Formats: sequence, C-alpha cells, structure tokens
Amino acid sequence: MKTTCKELISDQNDMPLLMMWIDGYLSAESDNTVISDEWTKKLGEHMGEFCAKNPDKTIREAIDALPSE
Repeated sequence: MKTTCKELISDQNDMPLLMMWIDGYLSAESDNTVISDEWTKKLGEHMGEFCAKNPDKTIREAIDALPSE
C-alpha cells in the first residue's frame, strides 16, 4: 500500500516522523546529508501545499513534484 498525501496531512502525530523519513530518503538520493533550517522549511511547505491540493496523490508523487533549485 502506498501512503497518500491525505494520510500524511491527516496524521499530525506521525507527520514529523514521516517528514524526517522523507528528508532521509532525499538525502540518500542526492548524497547530501546536510540538514538546514532553510531546506526543512522548504520541504515542509512544499509537502503541505502539494498534499492539501492533491490529497489522493502519493507521497512519492509529492516528492517528485519538489521544485529543483
């Protein structure tokens, strides 16, 4: 089963843990293990906005929609 955006934003207790997992996943893909406040804020804002507009999309689709820098 794939986690949907609706599940991410509806589970306020586990959201910080899921966001940490997403950051770790992206760090492994990019080989960038530096965590910055700016990045954490950007990731959180993107996931929140994307998932609010696209509740039936998967977390992977939300990650893939991250704007490149």
